[in-house]
Amino acid sequence: MLPNDNLQGADFIANHIDGIASLKVHLRGRLTINKQYVGKNFYVAFRYEDCTYLYPHDELMSFIFKALPNTEKTKSWLMEGDYHWPNPMPKKLEQELAKYKL
Repeated sequence: MLPNDNLQGADFIANHIDGIASLKVHLRGRLTINKQYVGKNFYVAFRYEDCTYLYPHDELMSFIFKALPNTEKTKSWLMEGDYHWPNPMPKKLEQELAKYKL
């Protein structure tokens, strides 16, 4: 379903077959965290090495800040409010991201 203006910038809405549950999904080209997504119950989807990942933004962001604490101190995060990882993905995140592989 294509979102309307009140969904805070989601690229699409994934509706469960039960007709009740839904996910607001933002599509990205790589693993990304963004201050604009915090507290909005967003999921982020991206592809990496022929796999698709779909993760709850705030949950994974919390893990990232614990596993890679310097992320919060980068110029990109502090000034832009956005941080993403080029390929290859950091080893510390691979195991955690495996939970979100589709």
